[in-house]
Amino acid sequence: AQRESHDIARALRQRHLDHGVSYRDMAVVVRRAQHIPLLAMQLEHSGVPTHTDYRPAPAEHPASRELVMWALAARHPDWLDDATAQELLGGVFAQIDPRRLRRLRGLLRVLAQKSEDSERATLDLRTILTEAHVPDDLPPSFRAPLDRVCRVLRALREIPDEGSAALVLSTAWQAWGVEDQW
Repeated sequence: AQRESHDIARALRQRHLDHGVSYRDMAVVVRRAQHIPLLAMQLEHSGVPTHTDYRPAPAEHPASRELVMWALAARHPDWLDDATAQELLGGVFAQIDPRRLRRLRGLLRVLAQKSEDSERATLDLRTILTEAHVPDDLPPSFRAPLDRVCRVLRALREIPDEGSAALVLSTAWQAWGVEDQW
């Protein structure tokens, strides 16, 4: 890698000095983004001015990771556990702050204890997400964000099993409705 960056720096300097090409009019494209910081540092060290426009690959972005997690939660509910459900609800899409999540978990415990229905005895965040159903007796301030989450999950579950990964992720993106915000 160091030898390659030295060769790149030599080629850029030669083009600049011998042919009068401004450094500003030259570009170096790399195949792997993780090479950018080291290459930029080595070019600077060789006397070649640099300007990097490094953006992480979409797969490295936290929102992309979370979008995939939402797709997994919808398409494979058995994959979901309570800790992951809590992480997703507090993430960049659902945006329920930690204090409200704690309060919600407390409310769900109270509702489960008060219920005589044996199925509600296990009412928790994971159950809400796997069933994509919000209990009717939750206060409206908790129902609204959970209804939104459940709409997204239902939209993802409506995609046929043979639906491509691109279709699932595109549907998730559209269902969250964040394209105008980001």
